[in-house]
Amino acid sequence: MRLFLAALLVPAAFAANCEGLASLALPNTQITSAKSMSSVFIPEGGRAMTNLPAFCEIHGILKPTDASLIHFEVWMPADKW
Repeated sequence: MRLFLAALLVPAAFAANCEGLASLALPNTQITSAKSMSSVFIPEGGRAMTNLPAFCEIHGILKPTDASLIHFEVWMPADKW
């Protein structure tokens, strides 16, 4: 969790756009995808979620120890971050 919170404090150059977060280098962390999403989200096999604000969908892997492999997904607002 601490590692991802550090990602929220990245310089403005990295935060210029959502996709730019994919190149962010953090210790023991790999950002596997970062993509801009519209105001509608349809989960696989699910029903559409509408009226959402635009957001940045981020997927990654944390490996703080050799015995760990933590996959994560975070949705961040498209603006004001």
